[in-house]
Amino acid sequence: MTAAEALKHNWLKTAERRKALSKTKLKRYVIKKQWIRASNTILALK
Repeated sequence: MTAAEALKHNWLKTAERRKALSKTKLKRYVIKKQWIRASNTILALK
């Protein structure tokens, strides 16, 4: 596959369509990651 063919591939064409991300889901994800990081820190200090 050439570079020109790759640029015409559907995977790269769909990048034109921007899907709106849910801010509530993103916030929930960030909070969950913070809790996991905090709990790992607490467990490591024991």
